[in-house]
Amino acid sequence: MLYSKSLSTPAIEYRKRFEDVCRRRFEEETGLLVNMIGLFLDVEHGFLGASPDGLIGEDELIEIKCAYSLHLKNQDIHDAIRNNKQFYLKYNDVGAGMSNELQVQGLLNVTRRRSCYFVVYVDDEKPLFIQKIDRDENLWKTIMLPGLKTFYMDCFLPEVLQHSIHRGIECDHKPPVRV
Repeated sequence: MLYSKSLSTPAIEYRKRFEDVCRRRFEEETGLLVNMIGLFLDVEHGFLGASPDGLIGEDELIEIKCAYSLHLKNQDIHDAIRNNKQFYLKYNDVGAGMSNELQVQGLLNVTRRRSCYFVVYVDDEKPLFIQKIDRDENLWKTIMLPGLKTFYMDCFLPEVLQHSIHRGIECDHKPPVRV
């Protein structure tokens, strides 16, 4: 962000190419209309922003992941859950679901939306994975927001003012651990 360089990887290019395809498939399969949107800034904490992949109605949003690595391996979501411990979906009591929903909770709380459709696209031959996730204000208020404030004050803001990274100084902030 501060020292951005243009970044292009095959996975990024795959996302750029297929995010709209995924969005259209989601609309066709669910009957829900997705409106494109830009950046939201948090009303109370203007240093926090979120950019969901679209808004649905008055109270929902969508976050899309295009799983380039699964496309390359010709795997579907369930193959990845079974065979890749690092994959962002896991099996739980009700089937497959996100193992770490902090990004989605950030989107929901900054935008003040009630729920998010988390959608994973592999390719046109594989079914979309769609999970609806509700906003968790307790997680936001007790873990996420305090950690984000600390990171902003202790790491980001000092970097803006002092340019420590270019001088080889790292931030020693340790993010809170979720149990």
